[in-house]
Amino acid sequence: MITKALKKTFTESKYLYCLSEDRKETSLKLSEQVLWSCQSLEFGRKLGLALKELHNIPVHSKSLVKNKIIPNPSFSERLKHCENLWRKHENQFEEVGLPIAVLREIFMGYEDLEVENEEVLLHGNLSCQQVMLSENFEFIGLSDWGESYVGNRGLDISLAWMIFEEPVAKAFFTSYGPIEESQFELSLFQSLYYPMVMLPHCFKIQDENLKQWTAFALRKAIGL
Repeated sequence: MITKALKKTFTESKYLYCLSEDRKETSLKLSEQVLWSCQSLEFGRKLGLALKELHNIPVHSKSLVKNKIIPNPSFSERLKHCENLWRKHENQFEEVGLPIAVLREIFMGYEDLEVENEEVLLHGNLSCQQVMLSENFEFIGLSDWGESYVGNRGLDISLAWMIFEEPVAKAFFTSYGPIEESQFELSLFQSLYYPMVMLPHCFKIQDENLKQWTAFALRKAIGL
C-alpha cells in the first residue's frame, strides 16, 4: 500500500501517473494483454515521461517511502539465486526456448557491473504487471506503489527493455532524457535478472499471458 507521505508528495508534485485503487480497478493491466498492445511510439514516449517525472521528484525525507534506501544485493548473491533457479526449473526455461547455458553466459557478462549509489525516488517493482492501460490500449499510469524506495534509476528504466521492441524503447529513452552509462548498464542487467526470477513464478500460478511477457523480456535480454 502506498504511504501517506508518498501520496502527499505526488499530490504536491502534481504527479499524475500514480493510479488510485478505483481507477486501477477500471483499467487494463498490460500483463493481461497481447504482446503488441504497447508497441507504439506514443506509448513509449508517455511511459518515458512518467518515469522522468517520478525520478525528478525531490526526495526531501527518508521517511517518504516505507522501505527508505534498500542496498543492492551483490552479484554473487544474485548468481547464487539464479543458479538455484536454473537447477530447479531448467525444464521451464527450455520449454519457452531459453537455454540455461545461454542465460548463464549472458548473466556472467555482468560480473563486473558496479551499481552506483543514487537517491532517486523509484517505483521499485516495475514490470508489465504494474503498467496500466485505457480501454484503447493507451498508457495511463502505474499501479502497486507499496515497494517504492530510494535508489538507482536504472532499476526502474529497465522496464523499457522488458516490454518494448527496439523502436519503442528508443522513443522511451528519447522522452526520458540522458542517463549515465552505469545507469544504462544496470537497466540492461535488471531486464535480464527480473524476468529470469519471475519465469518460475509464472509457471507456478499458471498465468499464460504473464509467461509470454516474461519470456519475451528474456529473449530480448539475451538477444534472441
